[in-house]
Amino acid sequence: MVAVATSVPDDWSQHQTLADTADGLGIHALSFDIDIGFLLQVQKLLDSIRFTRRKGITRELTAAEFNMMNLTGDENGFDMIDMPSELQPFIPTANFFQRSLSPSCWRPPT
Repeated sequence: MVAVATSVPDDWSQHQTLADTADGLGIHALSFDIDIGFLLQVQKLLDSIRFTRRKGITRELTAAEFNMMNLTGDENGFDMIDMPSELQPFIPTANFFQRSLSPSCWRPPT
């Protein structure tokens, strides 16, 4: 599985292509495995911590910040959690719980 997972470049479209194969489905199923799944999840969180440390954030991340990075990927999630707090109300981000919010609600700062 490691050989298959590392056989594609770090490119989302390549990962999507791999996901549509039998090997890709097997890799995805590992996250639900009782013996391996939790190790993969912990490793993913650790990778996110290391990513933020490399980017200069040394404080502890909140659960919401971890979730944002997990749902959107480390690069996009980092951009969201590193955004200055005064800009956060004006920048549209995906809200998975309030479907009524959309980019059309964005208003530039005055």
